[in-house]
Amino acid sequence: MISSNEINKNDIVSFKVEDVAEFSDGTKAYKLGDYFVSEDTLLNRMKITSVESSASTDMTNTYSSFDRTGLGDEYWYIDIDGEVELFQDAGEPIDKELHNVANYCTDKKLIEQRAMHEVLNRLLWRYSEEHGGDIEWAWDKGGYSYQKHWYIYFSHTNKGFHCAHNDAHETVGTIYFKSEKIAQNAIKNVIKPFIEKHPDFVW
Repeated sequence: MISSNEINKNDIVSFKVEDVAEFSDGTKAYKLGDYFVSEDTLLNRMKITSVESSASTDMTNTYSSFDRTGLGDEYWYIDIDGEVELFQDAGEPIDKELHNVANYCTDKKLIEQRAMHEVLNRLLWRYSEEHGGDIEWAWDKGGYSYQKHWYIYFSHTNKGFHCAHNDAHETVGTIYFKSEKIAQNAIKNVIKPFIEKHPDFVW
């Protein structure tokens, strides 16, 4: 991989195929270190003579909304208040840190949905903790558990929120409640007001 620090104006450079991303409109971006730089930007700095094939891949990379942008290009991130903010990648440590924790995206609509989901998840977590949290996950000697861990789900069939319980499998990212009543109250006091406040929210 070529580093942007190794390039001077009018340099002649060849790229490996895995360092080239092709967009749907036919334009290309070239990977320099941690960044993908647009073809137009790159042509102002060097002359591209060829794209070399590689034994590790036989197809051009697909650009992702989560890839680092080119220096000076813009991306979106979720700020401490849950709002999505526009930022410019200046190659600073903060850009790298945001990318490392998956808080770096060039698709505004995508990260806006993510931001709302994260805020709602924290609100439900706080509500659960303020009302006793979840009960302990425990099993008897036979490997059976009869404790009910309540959670909330959205039904795409009837477009409603419902409660269910689990006694054996703890799902990543799911907020659990110690009783069905508390979970039902969370729908009423947390989820429904949040949905009304954020009509663009997609479950």
